[in-house]
Amino acid sequence: LRGVKFDAYEGGHRMPFVARWPGRVAAGTVSDEPICFTDMLATFGAIVGEQLPANAGEDSHNVLPAFFGARYEGS
Repeated sequence: LRGVKFDAYEGGHRMPFVARWPGRVAAGTVSDEPICFTDMLATFGAIVGEQLPANAGEDSHNVLPAFFGARYEGS
């Protein structure tokens, strides 16, 4: 893949996301769910048990189920 996010090539669009969370994410877990780094705000909120304020992270979705190999109901 070549290119960066601001051009027509795909190199900067599909980037791997690696999660290491001993005792929670099993080694070798693979998910084909598309996620975005903006989703990390809602995901980290879910991890610590906090609800985001209504005006924060409007485009962020909790993708925690994808960490465990399940599908998530993103929009």
